[in-house]
Amino acid sequence: MHQPVADALILVVCDFLEAVFHNIVASRKDLYPSEAFETVKLWGVNSRRCRHPGVANYLGNTVDKLKPLISSGRLSEVCVVFFSPQGKPLDRVVLQFEHIQLSLEPALLDAQGLVRQLTPLLIKLQFADLAFKAPLPPGSWFEVVAYCKSLDGADMSYFEQDICSSSELSQPIATRPFKTVDVPGCLKIQVFVDQTAGG
Repeated sequence: MHQPVADALILVVCDFLEAVFHNIVASRKDLYPSEAFETVKLWGVNSRRCRHPGVANYLGNTVDKLKPLISSGRLSEVCVVFFSPQGKPLDRVVLQFEHIQLSLEPALLDAQGLVRQLTPLLIKLQFADLAFKAPLPPGSWFEVVAYCKSLDGADMSYFEQDICSSSELSQPIATRPFKTVDVPGCLKIQVFVDQTAGG
């Protein structure tokens, strides 16, 4: 195992996930006012970031808690779920990790190579609002939900085990493919939007 290479790749994935979360939240323009977000640069690409300390801390802390699952390859899926004021899940953006193996030979991939593969998704996220059919009702909120292959390495004082069932959308569900990131031998992420038939 080439630990310095693996650590650099894990850091790239964590930075990527945090940016993805911020951009997905920003795409729901009826959730927070536009002035709650600022434009920042990540890897030379414009990215939206929430100025609200509570939101920023929540997303940053969530990524920190996901890091051991990313490092071990146990993370299988992570979703940003949007709920109605009554707590009913309305829609969600899903990042499905079909493959994650970051302990690679240095010659196969470096951090900059991974960055080049991930930036197209960050660019497309600038238009993520077009993927949603209906606005969120006033008072809606969101939560990040993670699914893993095993609980080893998961901080169960942070993650609630029963949140996954309460975040499932009611059938029928309309699924829209959004983007695929495929780095052969290293990482494959399928990104899609799930929406309830009426949402």
